[in-house]
Amino acid sequence: MRTQTRYNKTLLTGAIAAVTAFSGLPQASAQGLVLEEVIVTAQKRTQSLQDVPIAVTAISGEKIVAAGILGLEDLTTYVPNVNMIQNPGGGSPSAITVRGIGSGNNAGFEQSVGMFIDGVYAGRSRQFLVPFLDVGA
Repeated sequence: MRTQTRYNKTLLTGAIAAVTAFSGLPQASAQGLVLEEVIVTAQKRTQSLQDVPIAVTAISGEKIVAAGILGLEDLTTYVPNVNMIQNPGGGSPSAITVRGIGSGNNAGFEQSVGMFIDGVYAGRSRQFLVPFLDVGA
């Protein structure tokens, strides 16, 4: 008799768990919840963010406005493993490093971190020190 009661309790618990687990599925589909697809051009072609085999940090225009980001130097605070190295004599930053890899402060060398904005290559980090004037939110 005890074995039968224990079996019935286990069966009842399993049935309740199954009903509870699947009860939210019709409600979620009825509400029309959709995951937004993020499209990037990191490899010079339009792709879904899930298909791109590189690390991507996406920051929305709303986040840029809300955080008060005015230039690339401010943006590095929100991008992991990206740093701007200051000139030893002060003034503007002279080198960008990604995960510790960079070419240092020598202005005579091409940067080892390739920088592109709107498809335009900039060989020196100083070219990106201008403020973001036309960033749409």
